[in-house]
Amino acid sequence: LLYEKYSKDSNEEIVIGMDASLTLGEQGIALAIKQGAEIAIDEINEQGGLLGKKLRLIVKDNKLSSLIGTKNIMSYIDNKNVVAILGGKYSSVVAEEIPLVQTNKIPFIIPWAAAAENTENGYDDNYVFRVSANDRYASRFLVDAALKKYKHPIVLVENSIWGRNNLAKMKDYLVKKGISKPTTHIFNRGKIDYTQELTSIMKNNDSIILVANAKESSVIIQNLVNQNKVLPIVSHWGILGGTFFEDNKEVLKNLEFQFLQTFSFDDKNLKANELFKNYMKIYGVDSRNEIKVAVGIAQAYDSVHLLALAIKEANSTSREKIKASLENLPSHLGAIKYYQKAFNGKSHDALDKSDYCISIFTGAGNIVPVK
Repeated sequence: LLYEKYSKDSNEEIVIGMDASLTLGEQGIALAIKQGAEIAIDEINEQGGLLGKKLRLIVKDNKLSSLIGTKNIMSYIDNKNVVAILGGKYSSVVAEEIPLVQTNKIPFIIPWAAAAENTENGYDDNYVFRVSANDRYASRFLVDAALKKYKHPIVLVENSIWGRNNLAKMKDYLVKKGISKPTTHIFNRGKIDYTQELTSIMKNNDSIILVANAKESSVIIQNLVNQNKVLPIVSHWGILGGTFFEDNKEVLKNLEFQFLQTFSFDDKNLKANELFKNYMKIYGVDSRNEIKVAVGIAQAYDSVHLLALAIKEANSTSREKIKASLENLPSHLGAIKYYQKAFNGKSHDALDKSDYCISIFTGAGNIVPVK
């Protein structure tokens, strides 16, 4: 409110807008994105800012609503100081925002939402970039992870753009891997009991590939451990951001549960260590184990630094020039990896399948990669 009243019409700052769901129970990932972005901005400002100006983050809550999300995007578009926008977790919201982004030509960087169609959106002059997983490759990665140990996984997905798109890609890939008729099931969000579905679909399968968010995943595994046969799970990362581990600490002791990640603070990376030290200083944590959504923090942190590099290379706050600069960045050491060339005219995904890993929860709730 103070920014809207006093700073919106000034030309003293370079502003990054952020649109994500900060709704109770869903805010963990959005907060992680916000924290990672703010740490990067603090570092940049401590080094003198960009083009003689300070960098600033403004965050708006879309409450998991596409209607609110598009209103937020328009408010950023109308603000001449906003040079780019960071997206949030939900591909269903991002999908509705992309036409506005494209029509108004403002760089949109996604530090989480993984639907392939976000960056592969059909626009020739594409303003959408991503520092996160792309489900075109993440779906295959999860199938490969399951087939390393199991022969007949069932694909269990939520009824959303994210779930359905993953299902289509996984079915095609399972067929290519020799499973001619893969078992699949789509479930609706918000159900409080999946016992009937689990009983009927598990008879001829030895594992589950799960694409769901934390709330539904919790119910599914709580129902699963009461079955005669408890199948192991290889999961997408939708489980993160809430209280999934805390709610299922005892249940997870009776279940083999693995999930997708792109980053861990265990990585021996100078930039990752710098990020952790700054996070520790700002947020008062004592160990890496206290950070529950490290992926969101790191992906947002790298997103902002790549954007800052683009602004510096373009020597301009022109949105069109920044977009062109993002497609032609020099190499950059990030927290996740060394970006030889983060984006180009054909690919707007900074991460690829070589950056994905399978992780598990330890007994204390720490997230560690499977060696």
